[in-house]
Amino acid sequence: MQVSAEIRWFWSGTVPRNVDNWFRDRRFTPGGGKPREDVYLHDPAQGELGIKKRGSKAGVEVKGLAGHFTLGDLPSWPHVRPEIWCKWSSAPLDISAYSTVSTNKIRWLRKFDTSSGAAREIQLGEDEMPLGGIVLPEQGCNVEFTQIRIANSKDEWWTLGFEAFGELDTVQDNLRSTLKGMTSPDQDCFHSSEVLSYPAWLSKISV
Repeated sequence: MQVSAEIRWFWSGTVPRNVDNWFRDRRFTPGGGKPREDVYLHDPAQGELGIKKRGSKAGVEVKGLAGHFTLGDLPSWPHVRPEIWCKWSSAPLDISAYSTVSTNKIRWLRKFDTSSGAAREIQLGEDEMPLGGIVLPEQGCNVEFTQIRIANSKDEWWTLGFEAFGELDTVQDNLRSTLKGMTSPDQDCFHSSEVLSYPAWLSKISV
């Protein structure tokens, strides 16, 4: 089981330019940038459980909402309630017999090591893996910026997500450390966004 502490914003249509500039104009070029298809089980009646086939990976990932928490005093970021999620992977499970939603994504990724307390960015390649022989951290946070298109639809979405990883008793602090180290873009740009998880977002869209 993997545990994460997460915040995610979604924009419909064009993402605000200052969000794009804020994410990209940093010391390192973000990793990733390659297209990928993710297929989700379509369950519009709820937004607390996500079942996804990730790209060409065998089986599915099952992700469930475990709870919420408060960030405390982070004045540069909008006031939101982060979520605790648990994820399991299963190679034999197959969702192809059920109603699904196919998404075409291009994801850019930044990864931070928070094992020392402060968030330190790790340089990534196009495969989203660390460059220079650096080992993946056990405590840290992924910050992703993703363009999403629903298959057979002209609708475009963008999402900015923070996903802190580690142990159950560390992921909250890992998220706080990363947010403190990345002063937010102009908060006005969040007025046109919605704070949603992927399952909650999928429950709202028309397919």
